[in-house]
Amino acid sequence: MNNLRTFIKKNASDNYKLSIAYKDDCNLYKYVFDDYILLFKEINEEIISMNYNKKTYTDFNEIQLILFDLFNYKNIEYIDIYLQSKKNIIIEDIYNDYYDDINKEFICIRSIIKDEQIIKFKIIVYINNDFNNNDFKLYYKHETIIGFDSIIKKIDELL
Repeated sequence: MNNLRTFIKKNASDNYKLSIAYKDDCNLYKYVFDDYILLFKEINEEIISMNYNKKTYTDFNEIQLILFDLFNYKNIEYIDIYLQSKKNIIIEDIYNDYYDDINKEFICIRSIIKDEQIIKFKIIVYINNDFNNNDFKLYYKHETIIGFDSIIKKIDELL
């Protein structure tokens, strides 16, 4: 839960009110924003669920993706969590990344096994001065997909 609290604090710019209820069987963290409420249930410092828009989410990857969307957090971490949320695939080398200092680009190679086929692609993140406004390119076979949303769409097509 500490990681998510830090993430919210860092990305929400203090535009929320937080209340915490300590119960015998769990802790409840309620974040009230102008447009929505996030309610986390925690047991032994582990998130059990998140309520958002009258729905309860229990899958940690799904919770992370919702938070990433709410705070417009578009980076390689989002793409990796998005890949991990896909069913019936195996990600072989999720941390095959390196940074090219000369070209100021972060290069990520991903190998995914789906239905006994290997899907390989390379994502390059071009680092801008504004970390939240980077440029993304996906290279898959002879295709180049430009832009974060287009990459997510292509991953959906592939998987």
